[in-house]
Amino acid sequence: MKIVCISILLYSLLTSFTLAQQYKCAECNKKIIREFITVDGKHYHIDHFKCSECRKKIEGNYTKSEGKYYHPQCYFNEVLPKCDVCNKPLEGEFYKDIYGKKYHRHHLNDYIHCDNCNRLTAERITNGGRKFNDGRYLCNICNRTAIKSENQYRRILNSVKNRLKNIGIWISNAPVSIFPVDQKRLNQVSNRTGIDRLRGFCHIESQRIVLNGKSTVNDKYSIYVLNNLPSIYTESTIAHELMHIWLYENTHNKHSEALEEGSCHFISYLYLKTTRSKEAQWIIELMKNDQNKIYGGGFRKVLKIFDGKPVSQLLTFLKENKKL
Repeated sequence: MKIVCISILLYSLLTSFTLAQQYKCAECNKKIIREFITVDGKHYHIDHFKCSECRKKIEGNYTKSEGKYYHPQCYFNEVLPKCDVCNKPLEGEFYKDIYGKKYHRHHLNDYIHCDNCNRLTAERITNGGRKFNDGRYLCNICNRTAIKSENQYRRILNSVKNRLKNIGIWISNAPVSIFPVDQKRLNQVSNRTGIDRLRGFCHIESQRIVLNGKSTVNDKYSIYVLNNLPSIYTESTIAHELMHIWLYENTHNKHSEALEEGSCHFISYLYLKTTRSKEAQWIIELMKNDQNKIYGGGFRKVLKIFDGKPVSQLLTFLKENKKL
């Protein structure tokens, strides 16, 4: 989210009465015989200096913007961008979010942000929102497309695994269980209550089995994902958690948290890029702007080094190094 500032400057007209037949009017391109107006080095007949919005004669004060001239009220009411929350003109400092919505700064305190997509849950922006029993407040854009069926989670898991293969991330055929849970349960199983907007957790359990004198190790993978989210958010979360499985199966390093989480975020980023959807681009922007030092900071470091390079370079790096 960024701050934008619009400055409104008012100018006053000065009328010249010098005979100036050598001048041509910048509006009609005809010779000026008697009195005229000069604005920014251009000359106009008295009645030809007009507002670019209403096309009526400008007298007294005017506002200039991007090389055009306006009555101050025309500029304020018709030209200034409108707040997407209250529909009133925006002047001075205002916010513009990653979705292109603009609003007055005070609305940041007037409405709750969606705990998933970070939109303001204002009626004009998201048609409001809903509070869940686990304390989350989700906007109605996210609620409207949220996944509800447990079978759908399994289909999404298989789909993400297949798409990751195309990227170059191969996960073993060991069974992976998926559990949609609320925020309280997710925090409980992950033991990471201090992480803002935690959406997933991968639990890996190894069991040693002795059969006929031979010892084998069976790995059990369980992915927990935050429930009641739209599909693309769930997909990006699953891609992140599957990368944790790849790290477990293919490296013997105890990576730093920033490298491990940053690399998992990077694989999620590569996955999102393959979808080529506007929603995926929004999630990528949220990831890039994440202020968490481990998740956001780690991701930005990995992105800076490996973006645009073959994914094999990152995988080799992870096999050979513990930290960035």
